[in-house]
Amino acid sequence: MSKDHARIIFTQASARRSDGERRLVRLLKMLHVITGRLSKRYYIPREVVEDAALIMRKIMNRMPRSVRERVFVISSLYLASKRFGIHINPKDLLDVAYLENKRKIKMRRFFRTTQDIIEILGIDGEKRETDYIKRKIENIREYIERIFEERYDPCVYSSSMTLLETLEKKMRKNHDILKDLAIDKAIAASIVRLSLCRCGGIIIKGTCYSERFTQKELEKILDISDITIRKYEKILRKIFENT
Repeated sequence: MSKDHARIIFTQASARRSDGERRLVRLLKMLHVITGRLSKRYYIPREVVEDAALIMRKIMNRMPRSVRERVFVISSLYLASKRFGIHINPKDLLDVAYLENKRKIKMRRFFRTTQDIIEILGIDGEKRETDYIKRKIENIREYIERIFEERYDPCVYSSSMTLLETLEKKMRKNHDILKDLAIDKAIAASIVRLSLCRCGGIIIKGTCYSERFTQKELEKILDISDITIRKYEKILRKIFENT
């Protein structure tokens, strides 16, 4: 199919969308742009974004017409994150939502919209049961297990599991560290590398050297660059330095 033909089909499909469908697409695009901007300051799990999208989809036709779309998006995201136990400063939400526009909205309009959502859905004080930290730790553990399927070392394995338990405790104590730990396979590789240093590796200027579990070897097993592994090693070393 030629690009011109594909473009015509896409245009025709877009034209057939209802006003409600087009509005939902706009809202979802705004949500992902705003979430991307916030990710530099906060760790926002996929479940939070999905919950915010679900809130918007459920009640977008029941919200007052006076509510601006961008305010609706950040209010939905704020409420969804709160339900998962993540606090996002409302000022940060307003800042990233209007990054390219000097016109600002008043804080009371934001909170009024949030209250409207709560009243429509009846979700005041409701908490979500999904434990995203538990899911993240399980993903990291699976990547660690994959590494040891290729090469097993009892000392390094035991140390890796201990560091993983410590990391989970630190994540639960301080959610802010999650924003720098987005890639689970990089965390797994770095934990193995740091464990290696505890099991006979030679440390020179903060870097562990050994013939086992080299960055190149881990790169092949988990399909992740050695540059990323080195970056995460530094991050995790700082997190564990008081351990």
